[in-house]
Amino acid sequence: MNNRWKYVKIAAIGFAVLGLFYLTISFLFNNSRSTYTKDQAIANFNKKEKELYELVNYFRSIKPEEKEIMFGLGDNQQQFHIYIGPGNWLTDQNHRMKEGVNIKAHSAEGDSILRSIQWDDEKVHELQKRLKQTKCINIYSSDQSVIIDHKKGPLNGFAYHFRNNTTDSISWMPNIDVASQLRKDVQLLFVSAR
Repeated sequence: MNNRWKYVKIAAIGFAVLGLFYLTISFLFNNSRSTYTKDQAIANFNKKEKELYELVNYFRSIKPEEKEIMFGLGDNQQQFHIYIGPGNWLTDQNHRMKEGVNIKAHSAEGDSILRSIQWDDEKVHELQKRLKQTKCINIYSSDQSVIIDHKKGPLNGFAYHFRNNTTDSISWMPNIDVASQLRKDVQLLFVSAR
């Protein structure tokens, strides 16, 4: 009987070690696939520069002047994320904001939020299409700037900061550093999970 328990203990320890090894390898490979580099973000900008500027111009043309908006791709084609706030929404902790995550297109909730900024499903589909064309996931406004998130991994990500003038600053944004000056009016931002 003692030998049997001895073998059971050895087998249990062996399985635990193999399981831990499997989880470690799985974690490393899954994270390495979703970590993006500065070079990848710059290459995407250079390849999609025209489409990125067109996306920014389109977004600025449909954004109500007195509102700030964050719009992102949802989990599928029929969904989107949206946050709507006043002009100083990102720096004012007391702001009032409308928001929705994975809002379904053509739903009462979605229609209500979109009506508050005079948007419709056509504008949502156009933004979704343009974000996908540029290989980006979110677009949002802050004063005169527009920021487009490229891709994000579990520990970092990159965003394009389209400044309306060269004095626009990101100093109010936590965990963000300027990684590169891509154009006179565009900075590549590094977003870390510090």
